[in-house]
Amino acid sequence: FEQGEVSCNPTTRDPNSMWNVEDNHFSKLPNSSVHDLAPSFFSRFIESHKVMLQGNSGLKPKEGEMTSRPWEWPINLRGQWFSAGDDKTRIYLLGNPVIWWANIVFLIIFLFIYSYSSFKCQRGVSESPEITQERENTMVSASWLFLGWGLHYIPFWTMGRVLYVHHYYPALLFSSMLSAVLLDY
Repeated sequence: FEQGEVSCNPTTRDPNSMWNVEDNHFSKLPNSSVHDLAPSFFSRFIESHKVMLQGNSGLKPKEGEMTSRPWEWPINLRGQWFSAGDDKTRIYLLGNPVIWWANIVFLIIFLFIYSYSSFKCQRGVSESPEITQERENTMVSASWLFLGWGLHYIPFWTMGRVLYVHHYYPALLFSSMLSAVLLDY
């Protein structure tokens, strides 16, 4: 059958251990391309997310490491220890309580303003066009920021992996921007 013997060489630096197959012809196989066998975008997307979820679910805290739960993050209940260098210098990451607690208050204020605004709109309360336009602009901006906060915070409640306070920082940015929009209103 004109087949050569293939053997494995444990010495990878040996120039004779590298093989380069440039062409292969076999008349009994259908003519096809590697592109036909390539996975689609969606199958690669699903596969990569499965691998990420599997990797994240296997993360466990190191011995003596302090972790936190998502309900502790907005109230700034517990920080996070970091070690720096060989001399075991310890750094404690903790947010500014004034800003973090004010953000909680503004999240609640947003829910009240949004509910009150929706209630007035459904009841047909008439207001000047300037006030209505300003409120609509503010509510649209604040709603997008509230959605961003929720999308960056709520998924952590379902995760079984080890969690730290730094996972809340993207959501904190959205709640801080929401606070600024409501202060401007």
